[in-house]
Amino acid sequence: MRMSSAVDILAKRVAEAADLIISLRTRVQSLERELMTTKAKALSPPVQNPLSPSDPSLVEELRRLHTERVVVRESIRGLLREIDRVSW
Repeated sequence: MRMSSAVDILAKRVAEAADLIISLRTRVQSLERELMTTKAKALSPPVQNPLSPSDPSLVEELRRLHTERVVVRESIRGLLREIDRVSW
């Protein structure tokens, strides 16, 4: 009776892990599409410069956010690689 309960708990956790993997992969694909869109926009000639040279704090914040986004994206990719290594 206890073994059945342990198996049920394990099955539930495996199902939750599979759902998480699907969710993470979907998020990675979404972020990659967003990145491609952002790169495409960056390659097109700008109509006007939206950043005011009089506000360096805004430029610095944008740089910080971009760096943070790169780190998060790489962390997610690393997690997905680790998850893919697990044999189901």
